Parts: sequence; structure tokens; C-alpha cells
Amino acid sequence: MPFAMLFVGPATSLATSLTIAASDLIPPAAPSSIHLRPSLQQSSIVIAAAATADPPTTTTTAPALQIIVAYGKLAGRTCYGSTSPPGSSCQLPLSDLEHELGLDSSSSSSSSGLTKEEFKTRLDNLPFQWPLKTYGRDSMKKLTKTAVVNKGAETAIYMDELERRGLYDRRNPTGPLPTNLRPEMNKVLEREGLGEDTVDVVFQALVGAGGDASGSSVGAATSAGDGSLLTREGLERVFGERDAIDYYGFLELVPNNRINWPKYWSPGD
Repeated sequence: MPFAMLFVGPATSLATSLTIAASDLIPPAAPSSIHLRPSLQQSSIVIAAAATADPPTTTTTAPALQIIVAYGKLAGRTCYGSTSPPGSSCQLPLSDLEHELGLDSSSSSSSSGLTKEEFKTRLDNLPFQWPLKTYGRDSMKKLTKTAVVNKGAETAIYMDELERRGLYDRRNPTGPLPTNLRPEMNKVLEREGLGEDTVDVVFQALVGAGGDASGSSVGAATSAGDGSLLTREGLERVFGERDAIDYYGFLELVPNNRINWPKYWSPGD
């Protein structure tokens, strides 16, 4: 119920009244206390909660080309009982991976585990060779022909990168064959190196903390349980019963939502 306050000026004897809604005030518990209506109290709680909420998390991603380069650095020319042509890589045997990362006991610079920074240093020092596309993944008889067929993985990306760098012109019928340009393309990509985001994505995939497409973990990371150390035992868990993986087996370790594929890309390219 409204009430009136009367103010009388000393010189004019005129009265001015000020009407205030009593519902806007709550009797204070103490003279120094400030009280808000319940509706305002609730608003204050919401604002305070929003201010203290954790910021949204972001997922590190890597360009598809750099994922190709990372695998082409780790993989060798072993190719289903054969050897891949010069300038190309094929399979990644577990024993070779352990050796090149210094995680096997026979290495003079062997280590019990690698941090992400140490992994990056070793990865940067490895040569790059464009990986081959496996021929007939469902049949070992067909897989043995991978080296003979000699078709590179992700052909659309390879051709696009060749032309973008001025190494190939598909309108020139007398120019070199794209396959023959692999050594030159390899040198260009090797000089460009790998970005920090790519190293992070690949490192997490190899320790088993990369997760699947939904982001859940697919392996067992070591160290303090946070996936910060890459070990021989960790690699063996990631490989499972496989002695080696190919390019597409490597992609299975990296969640698809952590790879930035070009718009023109399609599975099985």
C-alpha cells in the first residue's frame, strides 16, 4: 500500500509529497544492510553463475595435408612383403616406429617415454615420403599389389597441392607425370614442416588419447593418466594385435573431427 512523505520548505511553507510503493522495499535486518526483492535476488544469482562458468573447450584440429605428412614421415617403404617405389611410403611397422622414436632397447638414444616436445623433435627430423593408397583392403592377395599399382593416397589433395605450388599443369599434355613429381613434392612438404596443432593431434592419437569421432578415449595413455608421455607400452596398446598399420589404419587412430578435410574431399579418394 503506498504511503506519503511530507516535506515542508522553511521559506515557502509549501508541502511536496512523494509517493513510494511499499512493495519495492523490504524492512532491512540491520541499518547497514541492503535488501533486494526476491526477483532481483534470483537475477543476481544467474548473473554471478554466468560470470564464474568455465569457458567452452575447443578441440585442436589439423589440416588433412599435415596428417598425410605426419604419416609419411613415420611410415617406411615396407609394403606387404614388398618395397614401395622410391619417393613413396607404405606401411608403418610397430618395430620401426619404436626404433625411430627411440623407444626400443636397441637404440643408443633410447628413452622410456617421450613428451610432446620430444616427439615433435624426432618427427621433424624424419624424412617425408607420400604414402600409397592400399590396393584392396579386404584381401591380402590384393594388398600385395599395392607397391606395383603405385597409387598415392588422397589423389585429389596431392594433385591440388602440385598445381597450387606450380609443380604441375594438367592442361599441359607434355608435362611430367604426377607420380614422377613425388620426390620434388616430398622435399617441398618436408621443408614446410608440421604445425603445433598437427603434432598435438598425432601425439594424442599415438598415446591412445585421441578419442573416436565422438571424442571418447580409444586407448590407454600413460604418465600421470593424462596422456602426456608416449611410451613403448602405450604404442603396443594402440597397435593391439597388429604388427603394422597402413595409411588408413593410421587414420583410424585419429578422430575424423580432428582433421580439417578440404571441401572437395570424399572418402576413399
